[in-house]
Amino acid sequence: MKAKEFYNTVVEMRKFQRQYARSNGRDSKARQYARQYEQIIDHEIKRVELVTKEQLAPRLDI
Repeated sequence: MKAKEFYNTVVEMRKFQRQYARSNGRDSKARQYARQYEQIIDHEIKRVELVTKEQLAPRLDI
């Protein structure tokens, strides 16, 4: 995921989180979308952490 795509996903996630919070927990669709975006963001963070870790300590394939 490119930086702009990550940014746009976070913006959408926050939009649905705010919508859910404003509904006092009654907007189940907003909660569902917020959780979906949270999963996407969490997955991307883990992916980048793995890539970064690999770059810092590359494997020696002998």
